[in-house]
Amino acid sequence: MQGNLKQTPLPEVLQFISMANNSGILTIRDHQGGETKLTITKGRVINSSTLDRRRRLGELLVQRGLVRRSELAHLLNLQRTVESDKRLGQLLAERDIVPRDVVEEVLRAQVEEEIWGLFGLEEGDFQYQIIEDSAVGEAQVEIHMGPLLIEGTRRLDEWRSITKVLPHDQLVMGLTEKGLEIADMEEAPRFNITQWRVLAQVNGRFSIRAIINRSHVGTFHVFQILSDLMEQGYVEVRPQATDVEGEPATSAAATHSSTAGAPLLGRGVGSIFSRFAGGGRKETSNEALSFVSPVGSLAYLVTRAAEKLLVAPGSAEARAGEPILETLWAEVLPQYTRADLVQVEGNTIHTGALELFFDCFEFGNAVVMTYEDCLEALLHLLDAAYRLGSTRLGEKAAARTMRELLDEIVPRVHHTYANDFKFGEQVQSVLRLAA
Repeated sequence: MQGNLKQTPLPEVLQFISMANNSGILTIRDHQGGETKLTITKGRVINSSTLDRRRRLGELLVQRGLVRRSELAHLLNLQRTVESDKRLGQLLAERDIVPRDVVEEVLRAQVEEEIWGLFGLEEGDFQYQIIEDSAVGEAQVEIHMGPLLIEGTRRLDEWRSITKVLPHDQLVMGLTEKGLEIADMEEAPRFNITQWRVLAQVNGRFSIRAIINRSHVGTFHVFQILSDLMEQGYVEVRPQATDVEGEPATSAAATHSSTAGAPLLGRGVGSIFSRFAGGGRKETSNEALSFVSPVGSLAYLVTRAAEKLLVAPGSAEARAGEPILETLWAEVLPQYTRADLVQVEGNTIHTGALELFFDCFEFGNAVVMTYEDCLEALLHLLDAAYRLGSTRLGEKAAARTMRELLDEIVPRVHHTYANDFKFGEQVQSVLRLAA
């Protein structure tokens, strides 16, 4: 069975497959070339190809705040070495980090969200291939088709209304005057825990996508809750941040953040701006480079590396204004969702607003997971840029360029927080450069 989603919407396709009560693989392709494969048996979805992509179990748990990235790295290393016969879920359960039932719930919720996200597809095609029951394989999830279809249809109807108010996830949400008064109310609004979780991320700087990434609530529910809060007058859409004419982008971001977010994040704002105004932009090679955290210094290094490896002055890329770094970042970011406050424009990385975020919370527990994601994402980006530069310049020339950059930058770097971060060692390890 195959067809076009415009003529036969996905809910109808799933309904037909459910009634057939057989086993098979449903392949759904959108008009942009994206593909999802669902394994279905006896009216139940038991596997999805999305679980085999970048956002595998470990990444899903990190994104939901259930495991820290450093914990995940330790367990994956353990799995590769002394306990290679065990699955990650088993290692997590044995060490009382994440119970088995929570792991199963995370996987099920992920597949449900993926399927519901496909319900609204109007362009694309599908193909259903019947297979023998013996070829189905091990079930990773178990989702009954009936409830899935009922909830998906309900969401689709509501989604059409929500997107009239909140058309996309790049909108920045802030508290209204009424919202700011919540903390001082004698009797706070009777929000449920999910609503509070979303509301806690509304600060005048986070986009809806950033709120989704941090609230662990799910795309539909975040849009739904924000739409309701807007109707009740607690939150509003804020204008997007723009660079101030004549100012470095990092300074502009810091200025915008310190004003728009002042009611919620007032601590330390006045003392931070001066660091961003020149941080990482010194012209004299022997002057110190001061950053709030290693994320700022790493972003500076990656930007400098891109200048030398990818868009050297006079090169074809520079003349064409090709945004190589921005393109690479678009490929890296889906794996590190909390790194979305790092802004890559063209071949330059801006971290002013992110570093302000770190400093406002005095680099406490509230920012640790964001910090880890940003570090890993930037190291990944650096590796991708370095490999591309090695192809263009040759491996020896690229390695020499990176060593020269490290020799120039590392001795001058100072971090307000995490100053024990081994900046040079981390970079050399990722790029596999000789010390």
